[in-house]
Parts: sequence; C-alpha cells; structure tokens
Amino acid sequence: MFVMENRVVLAHKSGVLGVLRRLAGFVLCCLLPMSSWAQLSLQEGSNTVVTVQLAGLHQFRYSAFYAAIAQGYYERAGLSVILKEGGPGVNPINEVSNGWSDYGVAEADILSAYLNGAPLLALAVLNQHAQQSVFSLDKAAIQTPHDLLGKQVRYDSRASGLLLEALLVSEGVVSSQVDYRLSETMIQDLLQGNADAIVADRSALPGMLQDLNIEYQEISLQDYGLDFYGNTLFTHARRAKGMPEQVQRFREATLKGWRYALEHPQDMVALILTDYRVNAERDDLEYEVSELQKAVVPDMTTLGYMNPGRWEVLAELVADVLRIPESERPSIEGFLYDPEQNDRIIWLQKLLAGVVIASVVCLVLLILWFVYKEALKRAVQAQTEKFQDDIAEMGKHLNQLREQYREQKLRNGLLEYRISERDKTMVALHQELSNEATERERKEWYLKLYDTAIGVSSSGILVADWQGRVVYANPTFCAQTRYSLDQLLDKPVSVLNSTLPIPGFDVGKTRPNIDKSAKVDVCCLNDDQEEVWLQVQVVPVRNLKKADSGQRSESAEIDADPDSVDKGGAESDVNSNFPAPDSFPEQASDIRNYVIVCENVTERRVKRFERDKQAITDVATGLDSRGLFILKLEKLLASGARTGGRHALLLIDIERLRDINYRYGYSIGDQLIRAMAGRIQEHFPKSESTARFAGDEFAVLLGGIHNIQDVRSAATGLLDVLNAPLAGFPEGMQASVSIGIRLLEYGVSQRDELLNQADKALQMAKTGNSAIQVYTGSRSTNGDGQQALLNELSTALAEDQLELRFQPRVDLTTMSMTLVEGLVRWTHPNKGMLFPEDFLPHLSHSPLALEVDRWVLNQSVDAIRFLQREGFGRLLVAINVACLPDYGDAFLAQVEQIFSRNPDLGGKLALEIPEHQLRENFNRITPVLHKLSKCGVLIVIDNFGNGQSLAMSELKALPIRSLNITRELLQPRLSRTENEQLVSAMQSVAQRMGLQLSAVGVEDDQQVSFLQQLGCESAQGFFFGQAMTLSKLVQKLHDAQSFASTAQS
Repeated sequence: MFVMENRVVLAHKSGVLGVLRRLAGFVLCCLLPMSSWAQLSLQEGSNTVVTVQLAGLHQFRYSAFYAAIAQGYYERAGLSVILKEGGPGVNPINEVSNGWSDYGVAEADILSAYLNGAPLLALAVLNQHAQQSVFSLDKAAIQTPHDLLGKQVRYDSRASGLLLEALLVSEGVVSSQVDYRLSETMIQDLLQGNADAIVADRSALPGMLQDLNIEYQEISLQDYGLDFYGNTLFTHARRAKGMPEQVQRFREATLKGWRYALEHPQDMVALILTDYRVNAERDDLEYEVSELQKAVVPDMTTLGYMNPGRWEVLAELVADVLRIPESERPSIEGFLYDPEQNDRIIWLQKLLAGVVIASVVCLVLLILWFVYKEALKRAVQAQTEKFQDDIAEMGKHLNQLREQYREQKLRNGLLEYRISERDKTMVALHQELSNEATERERKEWYLKLYDTAIGVSSSGILVADWQGRVVYANPTFCAQTRYSLDQLLDKPVSVLNSTLPIPGFDVGKTRPNIDKSAKVDVCCLNDDQEEVWLQVQVVPVRNLKKADSGQRSESAEIDADPDSVDKGGAESDVNSNFPAPDSFPEQASDIRNYVIVCENVTERRVKRFERDKQAITDVATGLDSRGLFILKLEKLLASGARTGGRHALLLIDIERLRDINYRYGYSIGDQLIRAMAGRIQEHFPKSESTARFAGDEFAVLLGGIHNIQDVRSAATGLLDVLNAPLAGFPEGMQASVSIGIRLLEYGVSQRDELLNQADKALQMAKTGNSAIQVYTGSRSTNGDGQQALLNELSTALAEDQLELRFQPRVDLTTMSMTLVEGLVRWTHPNKGMLFPEDFLPHLSHSPLALEVDRWVLNQSVDAIRFLQREGFGRLLVAINVACLPDYGDAFLAQVEQIFSRNPDLGGKLALEIPEHQLRENFNRITPVLHKLSKCGVLIVIDNFGNGQSLAMSELKALPIRSLNITRELLQPRLSRTENEQLVSAMQSVAQRMGLQLSAVGVEDDQQVSFLQQLGCESAQGFFFGQAMTLSKLVQKLHDAQSFASTAQS
C-alpha cells in the first residue's frame, strides 16, 4: 500500500511538472512575438529607403541633402536617401501627395496646396527668405508694382506665379490688367523683348545680367512686406503620423547636412561639380552661395525654424490671392511640424508597447495558475478513479480463479470420456480407409476409360498448362495440325499459329491471354492445300479448394458451358500422360490448364455457304447479290495476302436508267439490266465475283491484275462492250456507262473503305470528262469535273434540292432514343439521290462549304423547334460541318447570331468533328470550338480511333462532351479480343476525362451485345433505323409513345 501511494505521488508530480513545462513553453511562445513586435516598433524606419523630390535641377540650394549623404548623416540615422531631380513638368507637391515620393522641397506653392486641401506637413524651412524678385530692363521703366499695368510679365514656376499675384493683390493692382503667364524661356523672352518683366531668383539672374553688362531694375518682394519662406522641407501628413521617428531622424539629418554645407561652402561647390550634373560654372555657384547665406541667416535664427505667426500672415495673404472664403480656410496649426509633439508621440508608442507586453505577461501567468489548478484537480481525480478500478480488478481476478478451478475439474472428466471415444474412432477410421481404397480403384478405371475415349475421339484435343505449354495432344489433333506428339510436348501453343492460330495464345506472351471459354472458326490448309474449317474451342480449367473434415483436397473445375463440351471429349483434365496434381507449380492465377477442342466443320460451312448462296443470288440477272459479293470481298481480303496475286474492284453504273424507265417502261429497263449483266459476265467470265450491287449498279472482283494499266485496259474493253448498240431495243435508245476502279491492298484496306473509295472514283467518272476513273489516293484520276459538280451544288442550294434526314441514336441501357444526327441528301435531277460522301469531299477549301454548312445549321435549328412543338424537346440534334478549317470564324458568327436570338437552344445542338480533321488543323480549329462551346453547342469527336489518334494533352485542351467510336472497330477485320481491347482502351480514356462514348455503324444484335458488355453508352446504325425525313421520325416517335402507353395500360 505504501509503495502504491508513492507511485501515485510520483505520477502526480510528474504530470504536474509536464503541464508546467508545456505552459512555460506556451509563455515563451507568447512573449517572444510580443518582444519582437515592441523592438520593431521602437526601431521603426531603420535601414529604410526614402525618396526626396527636389523642386528643380541640382543647385547649391539643395546642398543640405548632398552634405547629409556625403557625410553619412542619413546612413547613421538608418536611412538610404534617393534624390529625384526636378525640372519642367515635375511638381514636388504632386509627387508627395500621390505617394510617388516620401519627402519634397517646395517654395510658396506648398502653402497654396495646403489651403486647397492637400494633406501636407512642413518639416523645416531651409531659407528664411524667398529669393524671388521682379526683374526688368532699364528701358522698361518699371520701378514699382503699379508700373506693371499693361505689361507682359513671365515666371517659370507655380511658386513664382503665386508670389507675383500676392504682390499685385497686396498693392491693390488689378491682376487682370497685367499679362502674366508661365514660361520656361522667360530669360530669353526678357532679353529678346518678348517680356517686359520676369519673376526670377536673385541668387542667379543678377550675376548673369552683370556678366552681360545689362542694366536692370529689381522690385524686391520683401520691400513690400511679402517676406515668404524659401525652400520648405515637407512630407505627407500620413507619414508623419504613421512613422514619427523616421520623420524626426530625416529632419535632423537634413538640417545637420544644411549646417555643414553653410559652414563649408567651397567643399560643397566642389562636391556638386564632381558628383552631380549641374549646368553652371564655379563662379555661378559661388555667387549663389553668397546670396543664399543672406537668405538663410543662420546666425540670427535656428536652422529650420518656422514662425507660426509669420506662417499665419502668409496663409492669410495666399488665401486672399486664391479667394478662399474665411469659413473654409484651414488652421495653420495642422501644417507645421512640432518636434516636441513628435517626441511625445514616440514616447507614448513605446509606453503602449510596454503596457501591452506587461498585460500579456499577467494574462499568461493567470492562465498558468488556472491551468495548474485544473491539472492538479484532474490528477487527483484520476488517481482516485484508478484506485477504485484496481480494487474492482482484484475482485474480478478472484472470481476468475474460482471459475478456473471448476473448469479444471470438468476437463479431467472430459479427458477420461475422450480416451474411451478414441478407441471407437480408430475402428471407424480403419473402415473408412478401406472404403477409400476401393473408391480410388474405381476412379482409376474410369480415368483409363476417359483416356481411351479422348484418344479415339473424332475431335482434336490439346491440353496446355497454365503457362500455355503443351502437355497432351490426342492423335486426331496431331493429324489436323500435321505435328507429332513429340514435336508438341512442352512447346508453347503459339508454335501452331502459322497453321492453326488459337485465340489467346500469342507469340512472346509469358502466359495465355484468356480467362473464360471462347469459341472461334479458323480456316487452314490440309496436305492438298485445300481449305479446312476447324471450330476451335478454348476452355480454362480452374483450381477448386474444398474443405472436408478439417483436411484440404484439390480438384478442378472446367470453365465451360454445358453446350460447349465436345461430344468426343470429357471434362476431366487427367490421363496417363498428365502430370500428377502435386507436381503442378505455383501459378499466378486460379487457372491450372487449358483444354483446346478442334472440330472439323468444313462440311457444315460448305452446306451453309451453298444455302446462303442460293438465298442471296440476284433473281433478275442471276448474278451474285450485294451480300454475297461483300462476303467474297471479305474472304479475298483475308486470304489474298497468303495466296498471292493482285485484284481490282470495279463499280459499273448504268446512267439514265430512270429516264429509260420513264420513257420506255420498266420492262424495257429490266431487259436493259439483264442485257448489261450478260455482257459483263461474258466479258469477265473468270472474275472472282460479278454482282448486281444496286438498281443500276454492278460490281466486279477482277483477278490477275499486275498493274494499273492492266485494270484500265480491262475496263476500257468492258466500256466498249457495254456501249455497243443494243439489239432488240427501241430505236434511238442508248445507255451510257461509268466505271470506278479501286485496286485491293491486302491487310491494309477494309471492306467499307474499299467500297467507299471505289464509289468515289465512280462518282468522279460520272461527273468528269472520262467514263473510267481509278482511285489512286486522295483523288481519283481524271478529276476535271469537280468545278462542274460545285456549280451544280450551288444550283442545288438555290433550288432547294438538298434535304436533311435524321438517323436515331439510342441509349444502350434504356434502348430509348436520345439524339438524332442530321445527314445531308442531294436529290440530283440527273443522278438521283446522292449521299454526303458523293459530293462533300469536293467542297474542301471551297467557299461553298460555308454555304452548305449554314444551310445545315438553319435546317437543324428548324428541326429542334419542330421536335419541341411535337413534345420531343429532350432529343438532341447533331450535325456535321466541313468548313471549320477554312471558314471557322464565319461559321462561328452565324452560330452566335442564331443563339443570341434563341438562347434556349443551348445544350440542344451537337457538332460532330472528324478526328482526322482536328488532328490536321488542331491549332486553327481549337479556338473556334471553345467559342462554340461557350455559345451552348456540344462538341463531339467523330470517327475516333481511326488511324493516329489525338494525344491525351490535345484531348484535354478541347471542350468536348462525347467520343464516337469509328465504325471500323465493329467490322470483322480484327478479332473479337482485339476489338475488346481497343474499345476498352477508348472507354477508359472517356471515363478518365468524364466523356460519353458512342458507337456508329451498328448493324446487328451481336454488335449491340458486344458494346453493352464493354460499357459503351449509346449507339447508332442501321440496326436502330436508317436516316429518315423529319416527319417520318416524329411519326415513329409518336408510334413508340402510343405503344408504351398501351403496354402500361
């Protein structure tokens, strides 16, 4: 008990001492800033740079400052003084009043400024008497102020002008009868006779006139009772109040320098001539010294002394000159500096700092006492509570000892019971081991049966480990791939890619890139170089950890659908050639093996191909239909690089078919189509495919092409055949033919791209001078008809031949329509319906592009208004424009004009910009897009991911809302895995930037499911609807609305 009490006391003392140490630290933290603040307040102005504005150029009259700087008076006062030379246009009063200078030197005009309300304070007078007098030549006969009536008087400063006015007012001379004005060349005016008298400084002008031997007359202002002070040192009243100690040190140092200058005039003259730029000789300065000593009178008065009574008289005189009413004249007391009052202010500041520090110390001590008292109280209370807790803990410990005694007694009884039960368990375990041995023999028999079944299966079966290395292959698989089992064992599955590419097993990868079951049809060649189609299914086999009676056992789970298991195989991954389960290495995932099943589906695909061929043959001509032609084109693109050879795509258009149908009847038109089809088939009997591509359009896949001359020669021959006279048709009927050609590039070109390029060549053939066009790059050959097309398009705008049709875009989650894209259609009087790709590419760099885009913009605004009236205002309208690279500012002005009249259009109109156009004209288009976005236009990047994409920094610099995936990523050119990777990467970019992701060109439900799985938000394409007129779109919306209402009811 005694030891416990000692611990309590020691703990109490240590706690209190800790509190005291923390409080002492707090006191020091409080006192140090206070003492620092007091020290700073007492040392205000130390090492301070100040500026002094002189009233004129450097002269001896400013020697007070030169001497204070040279003798170090300012430096010892803790000041660094910068002198600002005066001159024409520089007013020291304005400099100090506006805070551009800290101190200044002025003459009588400082009194005028103070009476007019300037917050100035006169610190000291350097000259007791002003030096200004009125000088005139003897011939002017001016001896009194009254002689100035009708005379021309000049002065060079505001102070001189004020003194002249004071002289005239004091002598009762009407100032309006004297022509006096400011002049910077007053001495020249006097000497040249342009002025009768001037107001000048007597310290300089008399000596000059005496040197020139010119007789003059002087009217001294002092002779008429106008004894103004000269060269008054002053500062801003706010500085005197805020920095009294600095003002005091500056004043004392300046007066000390002035005394030194008066006592050592020759030294100051030498200093001025060497260190300051003066336009005077030594004699001039010495003469100025003699005159200034008369005005300073240091022996009679104290330097810097200012007589308040004298200032009062001068203030009254100046106020009379300025015509200031007596009620508005300020007191002269606020104008004069009082050193004694300034000392009192400094003393009061120091006293206040001491009082504040003492108050803070008392407050801190009071807080310390209070905190100590509270800490002591809490420590006593805490120790009391601890004693109570210790007593309660000892009671609990005693109860636990009693419980442990009872539990030990029970354990002894249980131990005897377990010994008896263990004997029974040993007997049961022996029986269980016997049953397990019987079950293992049965499983081994089944494993032998499975091994036999896999070996004789008609399907090829390959098993790989988790790293993608072959551990087993059945004989059928070896026959399919022409590899022996020894050649495959322990080799990567990717070695088969040259003959049988298996998805997910890429060359150079450390492990397969597949984690779920996949199935794909692969085309390969047999020993006879015939095509064989194998359906390859990859099934991952995963580990399963199961707990059974406290023991761990391993089994495998095959990640496959029930329908995906091959008939000739089994789900087990074990046979006589497989490694034992305990020999498997540690892998990075839960996949142990991959089972690859290859089934020959060549016969099934051939039957399906024949069935599809019968279904997609053109009935009227017997040629291949468009669908079959596209299938053959895809097959040719896939196998052309392997089989060798060169092919060309020909699009053939029968022009004026509409006129023939209208004039001679549709039966004649059908006969013409069949005749042309027969001639084409006879001319190209060995073509890969000859198809009727549209109503008046045919397509041919031509092989055996070596160069462009071969295909042009073949097309020329076909053109001669088709243009030959038609037997059995009405007399005079003749059909013209145009041919567009595109050479195939294997592994580079895509199906839609080739067709579009061939169609461009065909359109150029229809509008140009040559009926045969070969696509060779950005333009086809023989493109001389572009200007004619532009002229026709200009006519189409004027005659309202253009039409805006709308294709819906739907939300892939709700499957509801969220946006419609406006697509231009041109009803050509001779060529029928033309699509944007038929004529918009020809508008590049043409002013007509701006006109077409303006028409599209106006049509889209009308469509928005119509949709709002019909109750579908939630739909956005998107348009495409081509003029931004060349006419972006003009298009922006049109948008701003429309949106200023229709502010509610914000957020309703979207502008889709192709990515390649942005990439090629980034710096030119970006500012325009930002301004369009501010107007409320939503910016969308179209055809994103087609080729070299924009950098992430460029995307962040654009005000975009959405990205449209290029339709090429939905085509079968890439594998599904590659498509998933590309679209997933784009989805990741969109999520990081907070953008929406849309897809265009969706044609079937498989593409929809593919996009939904990857998180794409919206889609557009023929699967959801083709481009339609606005009225048809609204009718479709109303029908969908009615159907939804009916379904709900």
